[in-house]
Amino acid sequence: MKEKFRTEVKEMAQKAKEASHQLAQVSTEQKNKALFEMAEEMERRQDQLIAENQRDLGLGEKAHLSPAMMDRLRVTLRSFRDGRGTS
Repeated sequence: MKEKFRTEVKEMAQKAKEASHQLAQVSTEQKNKALFEMAEEMERRQDQLIAENQRDLGLGEKAHLSPAMMDRLRVTLRSFRDGRGTS
């Protein structure tokens, strides 16, 4: 199980590295447009995202995550309004 997790993390890291090279070629205007569109989509789906976050928090409690980790995991309506994604 741990080996599978390590393999998946390595694959994600490699994909992120490759994406960073591609992203470096994109103009600031295009990046800003993409960020704005993502923010709009998150706002449209905020109820769904908060519901999923509540599920994640429940799983975090079952896994005995530390209060600091739980705080980092928590998303609230205020965090959407503030645009930070965290409370």
